[in-house]
Amino acid sequence: MPKIIRSPRRDVENIRRKNVEDNQIFLESLLMTNIRADFLHSARSILRKHERDRTKKKLDFEQNKKEYTTRYNEKVKSGEIGPFVPEWQRELEEKKKEAEKRLLEKERKKLEFEQKRQEYKMRKEEELFEKELRKVEQQIAKEEKRKLSPWIIYYKNCPNGNPYGRVFKPRLRKVDQ
Repeated sequence: MPKIIRSPRRDVENIRRKNVEDNQIFLESLLMTNIRADFLHSARSILRKHERDRTKKKLDFEQNKKEYTTRYNEKVKSGEIGPFVPEWQRELEEKKKEAEKRLLEKERKKLEFEQKRQEYKMRKEEELFEKELRKVEQQIAKEEKRKLSPWIIYYKNCPNGNPYGRVFKPRLRKVDQ
């Protein structure tokens, strides 16, 4: 047999051509339409299997379920004891109750703080009011201490008021100072 000498160039081109074909086949398999079609096909085949199973066997678990009377069931129905609650569920409920307690405590503290703040504001306003009242009372007391002389009273009660246009100032006495 004679040896056929192949050119390395043809081998490389042949390999490239095969690679391109393989790549195209791979990319076509990745298309969403193909994947969707595969998914639909598998889903429909599963549904068909389930439908066949249902037609063969008809079991209604709700009808076959029997409730047996026990002392425990009777006590639960009468309310003597509570129904069984799993440990994790009890822990979850306890955590919820604790969280509610903390929240209520926070709200109560906020209300107390707000009340204290309001009381503090009211006390400050009352103190300011009393201070102003004392000032007014002191001014009234000072004015009462100053007794008007008969001449000042005469000129004030005079029908033409102040005939000489004088300014009347009370004399400073040792009592006023």
